[in-house]
Amino acid sequence: MNRLEAFSKRPYETQLVLLISIVAIFRLVVALLIDFLRESIRWGEVMTDITILIVFGAIAWLAFNKANFTKVHPLFGVIIIVLLGLNFMEFGGVQGNSRFNYYGGFFFVILLYQGRTMVALLTFQCLFLIALTVITVFEEGGRTFLFVSNDSDFTDFVFILIALGALSFYLKSITGNEIGRWQQLSGQLNEQVAHAKELNHELVTQGKELMKAQEHLEEEVNKKSRLLQEQQHAIEKYIQLNTEVIHDPIHELNQEMSRFRGTNMMDSMLIASHAELNEVLKNITATLKANEELNRTKI
Repeated sequence: MNRLEAFSKRPYETQLVLLISIVAIFRLVVALLIDFLRESIRWGEVMTDITILIVFGAIAWLAFNKANFTKVHPLFGVIIIVLLGLNFMEFGGVQGNSRFNYYGGFFFVILLYQGRTMVALLTFQCLFLIALTVITVFEEGGRTFLFVSNDSDFTDFVFILIALGALSFYLKSITGNEIGRWQQLSGQLNEQVAHAKELNHELVTQGKELMKAQEHLEEEVNKKSRLLQEQQHAIEKYIQLNTEVIHDPIHELNQEMSRFRGTNMMDSMLIASHAELNEVLKNITATLKANEELNRTKI
């Protein structure tokens, strides 16, 4: 049961291949039972049916066991067309009763293949049908060397009608399921696109706000920078003015200190302080004349 549930979730191509194979296998098993129940076994028909049964059995096995099985190799289509053609000739061609099997082969090719492969196989099947029809028409009663019987039996016709009806309803069902699934995926995609648009709108809005914040920050930084420069110029101006004010007193102090002869430790400290004062005044004056910012660590 678990395996059947897992298979129901497989691609619809795989389910379709398996359904066609099961219907064909069932029909061939019935045909073989009828063949073996006859008083005289027609081995040509039996060998053809067994070969077709093997081919459909292989396709069914692949469809059921291969997880990624979504298409049938074109070689299977060619083999089926040839085998149905042999069966077509065995029962008298268009004048016989197995022509419906060959006609069902068209439906088989259309369901299992697509694109250029389907066109090529259908072209080959049509040309092969024309050739077989020409051969059987020119033979009396369609009795070619493969002819085995031309009984008036409508079981093939009835079976083909039932099989085509069942497959048509199945196709309608899986088509509806696929349409519903794609509509659901389309709805989810539309929701994701709408969400992406909203997110993009939010990102654009946030980007604009960040740009405004950046401009405001740059403006504030520029204001602070201008304010600091003004303060720096004011300090330098203040120092310059004070330097000019104390220039004459310092000059007089220097003259007095040049005549001063210290005799004790306090006098030596006074002379050293005077030298440091001269050095500071010299540095401030040189910096102001060079129009450089004052380095207060040196002043």
